[in-house]
Amino acid sequence: MTYPEYLKHAWSLYYKAVDAEGETRKYYLQQAKNVLGNVPSGYENRDELLSRINSML
Repeated sequence: MTYPEYLKHAWSLYYKAVDAEGETRKYYLQQAKNVLGNVPSGYENRDELLSRINSML
């Protein structure tokens, strides 16, 4: 996968987490965070998404 594909997938997981509750929300947030581990810091809006995820965890 390319960095843009990883980012797209991570955003998709993030939005699923926003619509979910409880453990399901936590699961999607953790999965999105794991996917972002494949994208270098400073790349496009990766850091913004990571900040959003961390604030929800």
